[in-house]
Amino acid sequence: MTSISRLFIFFRQALIISTLFLGACRPDRDPAQWDVDALTPILNSRLDINDMVEDSLLQSSSDGLIHIVYRHKLADFKFERINESFNKDFFNTVKLQNINLGTRVVQNSISMGKLALRSGAAGAIVVINNGSDAAVPPLDGFGPYGFTLDASQYFESMTLQDGWLVVKIFNEFPVEITNFQYSIKNLSGGPDIMNRTVASIAPNSLYADSVQLTNNIVVEGKIRATIQNIDSPGSMGVDVPIDTSDVLDITVTIKKLDPVQATAIFPNQVLLEQTENTEIENFPGQLTHMVVESGKMFIDATSTIEDKIVLEYNIPSALNNGTALGFNEIVPAAAAGSFATHRAEKDISGYTVDLTGEPGSGLYNTFYTETNARIDSSGNLITLSLQDSVFLKTGIIGLLASRSYGYLGKDTLQLQESSAVQLFDILTEAEQLKLEDVSLNLEVESYIGAPLVTVFNELSTRKNSSPGQNITWTLLGQDLEIPAATENKPGDRPTPGLLQIPINTSNSNIAELLESQPDIMELDLNAYLNGNLPVYVFDQFIYRDYGISAYLSTEIPMNMAFQNLLFRDTSTFSYAGLDPNDQLQSGELVLIGNNAFPFSVGVDMILLDQDGSRIGELTSSELLDPAQLDANQRVSQPVKSQTHYPLTAEKIGLLKDCHFIVFEARFSTPDFPGPVKFYNDNYLDLTLAGDLKLRTGK
Repeated sequence: MTSISRLFIFFRQALIISTLFLGACRPDRDPAQWDVDALTPILNSRLDINDMVEDSLLQSSSDGLIHIVYRHKLADFKFERINESFNKDFFNTVKLQNINLGTRVVQNSISMGKLALRSGAAGAIVVINNGSDAAVPPLDGFGPYGFTLDASQYFESMTLQDGWLVVKIFNEFPVEITNFQYSIKNLSGGPDIMNRTVASIAPNSLYADSVQLTNNIVVEGKIRATIQNIDSPGSMGVDVPIDTSDVLDITVTIKKLDPVQATAIFPNQVLLEQTENTEIENFPGQLTHMVVESGKMFIDATSTIEDKIVLEYNIPSALNNGTALGFNEIVPAAAAGSFATHRAEKDISGYTVDLTGEPGSGLYNTFYTETNARIDSSGNLITLSLQDSVFLKTGIIGLLASRSYGYLGKDTLQLQESSAVQLFDILTEAEQLKLEDVSLNLEVESYIGAPLVTVFNELSTRKNSSPGQNITWTLLGQDLEIPAATENKPGDRPTPGLLQIPINTSNSNIAELLESQPDIMELDLNAYLNGNLPVYVFDQFIYRDYGISAYLSTEIPMNMAFQNLLFRDTSTFSYAGLDPNDQLQSGELVLIGNNAFPFSVGVDMILLDQDGSRIGELTSSELLDPAQLDANQRVSQPVKSQTHYPLTAEKIGLLKDCHFIVFEARFSTPDFPGPVKFYNDNYLDLTLAGDLKLRTGK
């Protein structure tokens, strides 16, 4: 509780007791009226230095001299680069530049029996001798004979810019085949895909031929093979084993297909396999790893492919409890002529990310990603064209590192900081203040795991809107090094590197600055990261939550002088509580002080209406006298004195309109600018009394 607060309590209690006292006086039944003098002593209280200054700001030396000790944070700042979020998008458009249709094979055959049945009497001889050795007569005129080679279980149709159709015929007959004429075309019609005449196929031998499929040729799932003619010279009179189940085995293979478009059951397709190094941009150092505080990884895909797409997006070097960071997502199949979309996000908080790039790359500030896209065959018949694609967007949103490691590089921090100073709240509105001695200590704490060189360009003070005053200080402009912080346990608050710099009356004009009672202090400095470090050191670190803090520690011995140091306090007031029966005529309030402080004291009372507007005041030109001092400037004995506040009819009228009273107490040291020392045994005893004239009777 401050001295003024206690003084206000005295006043309020005095008024209440006066009211009770007056209320206890029973009015006389006689109609006559007369005045009664009533001197009412009220309460006693003691004020000491603890009522002027917060206990937490006070310390006493061994001789009892009081010191004001104050520690104030001037600035708290961090390097912007670790506070900036990292955002990065990667775009991939995957087109079906190579649609893999695989190799498609269809087969058919013509038996020797079927050939014989279509060869008249010569063929009848072959059939009769089935299962025995006999001479096979010449055979001719077989054809035309057509059959369908059905690959529709693999594809419906395909338009090819390249590919091969291969025909293989194996002759199991015991006789030679000659003048073998055949053609292949789509079942629906159109030009021949292949048309050949084979002069001879020896017994038990293979014939093969092929045609390249180019110029956007269309191949359907069902093709028509037609044998126009088959001849044979027979066995030329030689007995051979006859087996009518022997066949001409016909195999058609479509392979090495490069389609422009196809409607097919596609095998698994690999659309994208990509590894990419991604640099964290605009970082001047060389980071080896970081721990993520917050952020998201995302994948966003749009597909025109009529089959599902499997997407994998991984950062293998990002681990959380041994698990790598990654996605494994499914993009649904697109409807024919439309598209399908899929988006997924993953929280990456808590992951530790290696920043040395792809293994073996020797990079820094870089993480690497793996992006894979494939079609896992659904077994359904779908249509794909080279115009089909998957638009893939992946990336990082709002990545913030809680801490980073490596070589932090060379960087410059420029700081201009203003901060409120509450040190002189206790001395507010003193007309003049003189300090005999003052000692300041500027402390800079660095939680950065790298050395800093700081240069203080300017330290100034300002009061309200008045022009600032700059400090004159021998250490301005000097290189002052702060050692690197120490990381005790990753993630815990580091032990800061500390720089302590004295500011006192011998190396600065600090007393002059503080005598102006500033409420703003302004700091201008540069900090140079790794300023004097000649080599790269990769065991450095930087935390997002812990940067650089600057403190000003102040010690002011209370050996000072001041004039009209003013305190204010406001209290509500009700005239009805003072004079409920409207009997107050005149009188005065008396404040009696027994002062063991080495300064004089004056108290005024300002009267305010219900809107807070000033309507008048109760003043006294009298001061409570200062205590007597000995040769050592210590109080030898307290001094008792009084101040008086007359209550005229005008003042009483003002009190009737008063709703608030502002108490203003004024303090001055004697022999200004000569200093006075304040000790822990200084005090002020106060007694408030009322000398009131009341009108009694009806």
